[in-house]
Amino acid sequence: MAYIDLTSESIRGPGDYPCEVMDSVEQISSGGHTMFLVKFKTMEDGRYICTDRLMLAGAGASIGHAKLRALGYEEDFKGDIAAAELMGKRVMLHLVVREYQGTKSLDPDIKQGEYCGYSRLTTEPVQAVQDVDVGVFSTEPPPPEELPTGEGIPF
Repeated sequence: MAYIDLTSESIRGPGDYPCEVMDSVEQISSGGHTMFLVKFKTMEDGRYICTDRLMLAGAGASIGHAKLRALGYEEDFKGDIAAAELMGKRVMLHLVVREYQGTKSLDPDIKQGEYCGYSRLTTEPVQAVQDVDVGVFSTEPPPPEELPTGEGIPF
């Protein structure tokens, strides 16, 4: 059993958090059904915030399928998904404090959001441009016309 003090600043409170999947593994539930155990971090500071179980078959599968749709899978998706494919996917989590066997944790509230505790985010991860001639990602200096002249700088 773990002691948790929800008044501590290191523990976050309930609310809506834009999050990213930081880890995902396939497991078998106690009922013998396939599920993904998914860990999330906040996009704000990259710290771990919660773990969720996405049931893929059996009881709870409809909730797990809704959560996969929030993570970007199409309504009519049919095919195999590896747990690792969820890494880096982003979603808004609607979290509440739950207590289970004396331990409190943050968990998605299936009564909130469009997808059982999840909502789609409107922003996608930004990818850096790799073949830039000049700029932040370039080792080449900027062209002379873009260099500052020093005019108007008080000394």
